[in-house]
Amino acid sequence: MADDTLPAALDPDVERRIATLPTNERMKSALRLVAAGVDYRRAAEAVDYRSPKDLHGWAKRAGLLEVHSERLVAGYRRIANLANGEIEKRLEEAPEDVSIKDLAVVAGIASDKIAKYERWGFGETKESNSADRWGELLGRVLEQGGATATMTVKIEPAEDP
Repeated sequence: MADDTLPAALDPDVERRIATLPTNERMKSALRLVAAGVDYRRAAEAVDYRSPKDLHGWAKRAGLLEVHSERLVAGYRRIANLANGEIEKRLEEAPEDVSIKDLAVVAGIASDKIAKYERWGFGETKESNSADRWGELLGRVLEQGGATATMTVKIEPAEDP
């Protein structure tokens, strides 16, 4: 593997988690690539692994999947905020040009991504009042487009197994 494929520097905590894994140096090199943002297939190929399956398993053990997921959700939040800002701007400037279908699709995709990550409906959330906040935002967007939406969120304690 060429030295230019290795990341310049990783977060010290990520590096520590990788270094302490009971695996070979080749796998650790691939994990460093994943931690630096290289996709699993390319990272596996870079260290001559045929399949990224084992790499994915070791990445999970190193806690790299959670970091990756948090980064993705932060990106979804930025996209949702930008899209919602643009929708609000267009609704104020030319509401007749924005279809209700477009509004529903944009709001729905962003909400679904965040809801899945924050586990809405499973009795737990990563942020307090997330469902309320997104419900209010969706309602505001739909109202500006001339439609209304009613949403009820009921969070119940999990049943004991």
